[in-house]
Amino acid sequence: MTAKQVEKKLLENGFTLDRVHGSHKIYVKKGFPPISVPFHGNKDLKLGTLKNILKTAGIGC
Repeated sequence: MTAKQVEKKLLENGFTLDRVHGSHKIYVKKGFPPISVPFHGNKDLKLGTLKNILKTAGIGC
């Protein structure tokens, strides 16, 4: 799953883009910790990173 696909899932679940820090976009939603998504071209995210982002966001894989 690419960063763009993760970004789409986060936006669909009520997260908003808070800021961009280098190649990472930080998304926020009330009641959840900030979520940092690394954007490195069109590469798939590493499995551990992907699972951590989805778990933190409360999104089932």
